[in-house]
Amino acid sequence: MVLSLFSSSLAFAGSNSIEDLKASKAKDKKEVVAKAFEVGPDGKLYEVDVEKVLKEEEESKRFLNSESIKGKDQQDIIPSENQEVSAFALPYTFQTYKEETNYIISGLRQKVSNELYCNSSTACSIAVGWAVTTTSEYGANIDTGGEKSAIQAGVSFTWSNSNQSSTTNSLPIDPGKKAYVGFIPKYNYTSGTLTHWYNNGLSTTVTGTEFAWAKSPRKIGNGETEGTYLLVYTN
Repeated sequence: MVLSLFSSSLAFAGSNSIEDLKASKAKDKKEVVAKAFEVGPDGKLYEVDVEKVLKEEEESKRFLNSESIKGKDQQDIIPSENQEVSAFALPYTFQTYKEETNYIISGLRQKVSNELYCNSSTACSIAVGWAVTTTSEYGANIDTGGEKSAIQAGVSFTWSNSNQSSTTNSLPIDPGKKAYVGFIPKYNYTSGTLTHWYNNGLSTTVTGTEFAWAKSPRKIGNGETEGTYLLVYTN
């Protein structure tokens, strides 16, 4: 929410264009994460350390940025034309995955309610407005079904392709404040080595290896997406 009134901006605008005014308003927009909550085993929301949540969110962003720029080191080897091939089996390729690291990381923050102004002398309640579907993600070099299946089979946790947040709880807004609810999903992150193989019907050989990473949405006991709900003030 813009802190300064639009009329005040006009007083100093002079000959500025409407686009300039919009840019100025966007620059002045400030959001403050006031509280953070997680869903407990009983389905209720419990307040957690908001500073810790925001720190984990920022660290996860930096970590994923560093992982995404890791180069692919695959060394493809095309079988020679005179390589012996069994007359009783068709040659085929496949992949295997060896996990080397796994972490729990934070995903991108998403808005899960409209903004609500608490026009009251006492606290108001804002409900989570809609569910968010989180899906699995892979490094840019992982683009075939076989590669994705290999990673899913090689991880140390139960893989989930997609999941949904579904809480119906409400969060408290202080009097005179405008706020919305945000949600930060949690993921299982894995990275390791993806090995490419070639089988000619007689023997199997490695044709290349490459770094690979992927992440899968985590679930809590009731089946919904694990994550943190945020009370975000906009004024």
